[in-house]
Amino acid sequence: MADNSILQARNLVKTFGRGHAAVRAVDDVSLSVAGGELVMVMGPSGSGKTTLVSMLGALLTPDSGTIKVDGVELGMLNESGIAALRARKIGFVFQSFNLLDALS
Repeated sequence: MADNSILQARNLVKTFGRGHAAVRAVDDVSLSVAGGELVMVMGPSGSGKTTLVSMLGALLTPDSGTIKVDGVELGMLNESGIAALRARKIGFVFQSFNLLDALS
């Protein structure tokens, strides 16, 4: 079966802080999103939703795990490559969005 995923994440981990103060915000999360599929990330405050979406959107680097956007592994790109991919392939509408009237 062909893989039609436009977004793949495997075994994502992100920890903030060190030692006794360390907080694992994302712990071994995997997902796959097909073209045209709608996905919602839900959970209580502090559960890691923003951290997960920030990693999927190439705004934050995971401590471990892999992310592929349209077949391109983010960990293999340099900073300018990630910026180019973000400009062409990734978009966000934030919870508190500020759209420009002239462009909306």
